[in-house]
Amino acid sequence: MSFVTMLMARIVFVMRRFENRRPRRGTLVDDSNWREVVFANSYGLLIGYLSMAVKGLGFLVLTWTTVVLLGGYVSTLKKKDFWSLAFITLVQTAGIFDVLLTEKLSYIWDSVLAILSIRYAVIDNNPLQRKRQVLANVLALVQLVLFVILLCPLAAVYMFGLLISSGISVWRLIQHDYGRDADGLGNLKPALDVLYSIALLQGVIFCYKTVFGFAEGPVVNRIVKAREFGDEARVGISDYLLETIVGCEKDPSFARGRNLITYAIDLMWSKSPNDYVSGVRILDAFARRMEMVGKKYNEENITYDQWTLKRFMEEHILMKHQIMSASSAVLQKLLQTLSLRSMCDRETRGCAARIVANIAQGIRLDEFPRGVDYISSLINTFQAYSLLQPYQLEWAQEIYQQKWDKMAPHLRSLDRDAKGDSDGELLNAHKELMVQGFRILGKLATNNDNCRIMLDTPRLLQKIMAPVTSDLLHQIDHDAWHSIVEGSLKVIINLMVAATGKTGTMLRSKISSSKEAISTIGRILECDKCDQKLQEYAILVLRFLYMDTSLILENAGREKFIEMLLVDIMTDDNKDKEDRRAAAASALIALCSKTETGAKSIIMANDNVVNNLTIMILENGTFRLIATKILEYLCIHCTSTNDDENVKRLKKVMTDAVTKFVGHQKKHKQEL
Repeated sequence: MSFVTMLMARIVFVMRRFENRRPRRGTLVDDSNWREVVFANSYGLLIGYLSMAVKGLGFLVLTWTTVVLLGGYVSTLKKKDFWSLAFITLVQTAGIFDVLLTEKLSYIWDSVLAILSIRYAVIDNNPLQRKRQVLANVLALVQLVLFVILLCPLAAVYMFGLLISSGISVWRLIQHDYGRDADGLGNLKPALDVLYSIALLQGVIFCYKTVFGFAEGPVVNRIVKAREFGDEARVGISDYLLETIVGCEKDPSFARGRNLITYAIDLMWSKSPNDYVSGVRILDAFARRMEMVGKKYNEENITYDQWTLKRFMEEHILMKHQIMSASSAVLQKLLQTLSLRSMCDRETRGCAARIVANIAQGIRLDEFPRGVDYISSLINTFQAYSLLQPYQLEWAQEIYQQKWDKMAPHLRSLDRDAKGDSDGELLNAHKELMVQGFRILGKLATNNDNCRIMLDTPRLLQKIMAPVTSDLLHQIDHDAWHSIVEGSLKVIINLMVAATGKTGTMLRSKISSSKEAISTIGRILECDKCDQKLQEYAILVLRFLYMDTSLILENAGREKFIEMLLVDIMTDDNKDKEDRRAAAASALIALCSKTETGAKSIIMANDNVVNNLTIMILENGTFRLIATKILEYLCIHCTSTNDDENVKRLKKVMTDAVTKFVGHQKKHKQEL
């Protein structure tokens, strides 16, 4: 069955490729090759056309029986044909006038519960009414029996009526004992043959549609696998497929322009909280996959072919456009979901955070006054995260006000019983939420206006720096908190790069005034367990701070930092730290090119600095140009001051360096 479905989907796919060759207006996003469009939409169209065929044949059968036969031949029909036609006519009323009958009949058991509900609503459990209770139980049982006897057979006829009518049609066509034609009515037999043949054809198409209906599961599995989604997206894709089928049964054009992203956005527009959550989880599947693609490239240098990358880009464009459209109501909903007091649970809050993290580059905080508060709640403490579910916290504070904390333990125990989350699972979820929070803040920080708003937000910078100032890496564990500290440093660096003027000066002043942060960054540079990427970020932070001469920083710290940078660029025996060497070289050039203090600190670091830089130039290595630049800036800054001691020292070492360089060049020419 799944093979036939996939074959049909492949045929539709080829037809779409053929259609794409025809000239048409340009589109930024072409979703014709997306898996849910190829499989789900095509499958929905197939079921829709089959339903239309069943419905159209039903109209024909109904018209034929009522107008032609019952109008002209009713007196000549035998009882077998009369009752056969009566049953076939009854069956047609279900398929013609209600396409969604099967869906509605799925709620039949809810009506059974209604009988019991009425019994308990009319007569309560008062001991004085025990006799009435017995009578009510008997009446409820009688009603239940009547329900089974009357309604269940009717439902069965409506569910399987087309199959039964097909069987009746085969039976009558085989027996063919219609009786004699009345005088002047010689077309009875052909009319019945046509009628039963149409009813049989309708039943065959209905069976064909029913058989294809069992392919829903394989189609969903195929989409999940092709999309590389997790099992959490399976329910949303199944709902998308079902809605597509129902829509195509009414109108085949329903599938045009539909895909999982537009479907999810439509759900998020809904006033139903369940629809909103479903839409968020579908978009989260895309966000997870985009995050995985980025990690594979950054960490393992794994990339995809150009067509796959094009599809990823189009998905991102469509999702970002749909969320950040003119009304921006969906984005406002997402930002509110990030709040510690949102109306959703922790899982949905995490999903919303991943979605926002994938589109945060284009968000302007001045358009969302409370947006920065919602986002900053993602990097709150674990105690605040694990206290209550967001919707529980909102309800408790709304109802109990100042005394809500006394009710919190009861609500928390209730949530633990329902969810079964352990402390370890909650901690991992909290870490993931913080990672997404830092991703969002890091992207927002690339805009100067956002930087200003973020710095004006009380305690936000303190919360951003908290993983660094508390030294989670060295006080607790490197592996457990690496991603958190890395995210914190990324945000700090992005803020320092983007913030200009007074905003930038205020930012650097606040960071430099935190002795804990400066101390932790220094430990990161000296720690063997801290990976190279963290050390690069640490170098960048200190570079920005020491380049600002207006800051009050200890000269000892600056000289120690510069000496460490010199050691990094002059040590070439560790090939695993090439990125750190590059960051150190860039920092040295920035320090000695911008400030005289930096140049003097390099000269005073040790007497062999210039000699070592000269050797790097002579060796014609990777850092030859960098060493040349550093020497150039040393000469510019040290000779432009009245510091005779440094000038003499530089002249002496430069004389020796030039002598070595000239000798090296002569030797090189002789060898040639």
